[in-house]
Amino acid sequence: MTQAETVSQKHLRYCAARNSKTALGFVLFSALEAFLFGRQINKPLLRVDNPIMFSFGELYAVTLMVILMQTLRCWRERTVLSIATAVCMLALGKMWFIQQMAPAAYLIQRLKFFAWCLSLLISTSLLVSALTNPPIQPKTRK
Repeated sequence: MTQAETVSQKHLRYCAARNSKTALGFVLFSALEAFLFGRQINKPLLRVDNPIMFSFGELYAVTLMVILMQTLRCWRERTVLSIATAVCMLALGKMWFIQQMAPAAYLIQRLKFFAWCLSLLISTSLLVSALTNPPIQPKTRK
């Protein structure tokens, strides 16, 4: 079995457009993030207590999302992961350049909230698609 077949089979197994459990995971994650960022809309930017550990955590999350983008092939899945990656990168930039970003704090918070609402909308479309279409089983060789 070649590497391309393995990636293709993984995609068929976990595709959020066909697998309702994966789609529900996307919806729950996006809803949680939209709720958390919605609570912070009118609040000032907060300083990070331990910037080194925060940086490693955000870089780890970005790395995992990039790896997931290689496995998941649908544009809606990749769009949701791209939004999450962009928000993580914005958090890294905010941490290192908080003084320069302070005047635009409210705009940044609203932008993050809008991004997560867009992600929630796309994730919900994935869930509807997964519930209306039957899952595709990968073909196995005998």
